[in-house]
Amino acid sequence: MRADSMKGGRRAFLILGIVLFAVLTIIFTRANPQNRLIDGYETTQLKSGGRTYTLLLANDPAKQSKGLGLRDSLPSDQGMLFPFGSQQKLCFWMKDMRFPIDMIWLDGSRKVVAVEKAVKPDTYPQSYCYQASYVLELNAGDADKASIRQGTQLQF
Repeated sequence: MRADSMKGGRRAFLILGIVLFAVLTIIFTRANPQNRLIDGYETTQLKSGGRTYTLLLANDPAKQSKGLGLRDSLPSDQGMLFPFGSQQKLCFWMKDMRFPIDMIWLDGSRKVVAVEKAVKPDTYPQSYCYQASYVLELNAGDADKASIRQGTQLQF
């Protein structure tokens, strides 16, 4: 066997390996959209009631303060998750909101402790407060569509 043909075989093997790695990376990224960035937000997935949502993580004070405010809408397959770490009294209001939402409070084990459905922007400055570790916001009506109610255990 000539040295040239061995070099060619190694080169082809290397190229095949690189292509395979690139293809697997693309497949894995699309199959597992955890931690993708959307509008500067890290994301996670919620599956409930046969529906799947991509949740934008409001995981710092600036994102938590802004929330979904000043947006005209939220895509039907998205929501926003506010992780606070520890159980505490969490109060939410509709400041700067332009569309109604369902608000869902969860404890540290991700069990739903309260749901406020179809909260409208004109309820501001009223606050909705519950003891929780997380708050999830979805489009109005999605809590029912995803079978989310008090006592539901969510996974994200």
